[in-house]
Amino acid sequence: MRNGIYRIWLKGAQGATAGAVVLKDGDVLACHRSHAFVGRYAIQFERLTADVRCKRLNNRAKTVNMPDLDDFQIHVEGQTGDEFAVLTCTAPESPGFRMEFEITWYSNA
Repeated sequence: MRNGIYRIWLKGAQGATAGAVVLKDGDVLACHRSHAFVGRYAIQFERLTADVRCKRLNNRAKTVNMPDLDDFQIHVEGQTGDEFAVLTCTAPESPGFRMEFEITWYSNA
């Protein structure tokens, strides 16, 4: 993965939604219609790991696949390529929560 803006698809038991994510020098910033995400990531041996804080932006928006919490932590990990990654997301504060993220390169940040 390289620094830049990526498209993100969040897929879970209740369907899918899309958003955008920026990866830059170990920082991650992402958003979709109901949540914002800020955290840190690392890539080692083509494997990305990230710990990210999530905040609900809009109580009226349907929260597709997200825990019903206003502020929570997620852990993300998975294999990466140069411009694409399939990642698994879990949330320690929501046992049993699991979601898949797919990210693809869009442009320089």
